[in-house]
Amino acid sequence: MEYSEQFEFMDPEQEMLKDQILDALSGGNDEQKAKQLLARYADEYGKDLYWQVISFDMAELDRDANTMTELHESIDYSTLGFVTRQINAARIKYIEEDFEGALEALNEVDRDKLDDSEASLVYLHLRGILNFGLKNYKEAAQCMEDVSLDIDDEQIFGIAGISYYRLGNESRAKECFAKMEEAHKDGSYEWLSELITTFHEQDILLSDMLSESIVNALGEDLVGTMNVSLDTFEMVVRSDPEMFADVLKKQLQDPNQSENEMAVYMMAVCYEALGDQKNAAKFYRKVVRMPIDMVLMVYTDATSPLQLKLTALDWLGYSKKVQSNYLRTYFNQNKADPASLVALYEYASVNQLINVMRDMLREAGLPVCQSEEEEGRLARALMVYNVAIDDYLEAYTHARYMYDNDLFPDPFSVSMASQLMWVLDDDYPGLPLNQDEYDVLLTYVHDLMLVLMRTIFEEDIKTFKYVFNKINHELDPVNHFEWDNMVHFLLAILPRVLENRRFKSVWPKVQAFIDKYEEDELDAAAFVEELIKQHS
Repeated sequence: MEYSEQFEFMDPEQEMLKDQILDALSGGNDEQKAKQLLARYADEYGKDLYWQVISFDMAELDRDANTMTELHESIDYSTLGFVTRQINAARIKYIEEDFEGALEALNEVDRDKLDDSEASLVYLHLRGILNFGLKNYKEAAQCMEDVSLDIDDEQIFGIAGISYYRLGNESRAKECFAKMEEAHKDGSYEWLSELITTFHEQDILLSDMLSESIVNALGEDLVGTMNVSLDTFEMVVRSDPEMFADVLKKQLQDPNQSENEMAVYMMAVCYEALGDQKNAAKFYRKVVRMPIDMVLMVYTDATSPLQLKLTALDWLGYSKKVQSNYLRTYFNQNKADPASLVALYEYASVNQLINVMRDMLREAGLPVCQSEEEEGRLARALMVYNVAIDDYLEAYTHARYMYDNDLFPDPFSVSMASQLMWVLDDDYPGLPLNQDEYDVLLTYVHDLMLVLMRTIFEEDIKTFKYVFNKINHELDPVNHFEWDNMVHFLLAILPRVLENRRFKSVWPKVQAFIDKYEEDELDAAAFVEELIKQHS
């Protein structure tokens, strides 16, 4: 049972107030209104405020530690007491991934004062997650066992099972995984990340146990109930391709499922992972030959039939020209439909089919978007396209448009826009990025480093000065998570500047930078070599 299902006692006025508070906070532009509502809510409903607004299933707020802190400071805790304050303080530290600090905050809570079941469950759940993150598996397992007496949740059983496995108690782990299968409801698979981790760590036994649990929970409709991204789905299938291949074969034998494109695609992935290149190619070719439903193409994003076909063509070794022609076919059939056109621009930009993107823009122009969601997706596609053709100023205009109108469709677009605005905007507003967005940004920053490298090779002194000065003088090396990587890169590439007399005017600044940081440098050359390899 999700936490939201625990608290179904709110009357309509409470629901309305809660929605107003969340809208004001998530909008980021009406903090005073939010605080006024919070004060009223606390006065009228007491404890309900905490459990409803700061419950574990408020995912959008959970991802923003600053918002959670504002919320924490806005509440009048006089009716909620010290226990609630400490649990919330621990929760904020957990969001910031300070597991040890969060556990210290929880240790100040006197469990005897947890006088209601909701507080006790939140306390135990958070304590279990923190101990699991800190690899204190014994206490993690015990906490989750205690919580599971009241809450039937797949994540709780998954963490308990993995903890028991790490403690060497395989039989108890299997019992927990069996309960996890029974508790499964919606295909979200909270434990998938752990499965992928164990797979990459080559912990074969645990990986097999978790894979088996997924199959048992799903039954035969693996594709229909696996509610995850395409990349995650592939990684799960690759963790145990033989077992997943057996499940997919049964699914494809069903006359109603034989033309399920995702099942066919995943069958190809299984054969590829098993080293059977012949059958992998057979199923990838089948994916390419299957007809496309444009409605699905528009509304199912990365897992759409067209994306599967482009990925299959790439695996089969077809050139970008062939992939471009494939995309042109669907463009000619659907260019009059604005929603389809937005989707086609997306696929062209994501798959780096630059020539066809240029031709489509020239022939069809920009569609009239029917919603803000379409506007954001179109702006993202145009931003990515202009970066690919090295028109960074035009890419910046689309980044700024998404920022000014709050139209970011995904973490990747936030990350790319952030870097473009940081480099090209003297009044860079700064974008709050959560951990997932930081992970994406780590890759994209490397692309901008390569832009700097290109300025050196092409002797573009003006652009070099601009970007180098941004890095050297405006970036905070203490707080910027990517600073170490930039230093690695710069120390490896800047000596080339000192060898080129065309850059003589910037030699003093470049030498000063090298002198300042090279004593801390370990292996800059290897770093850049790997960077170039990744982007070649």
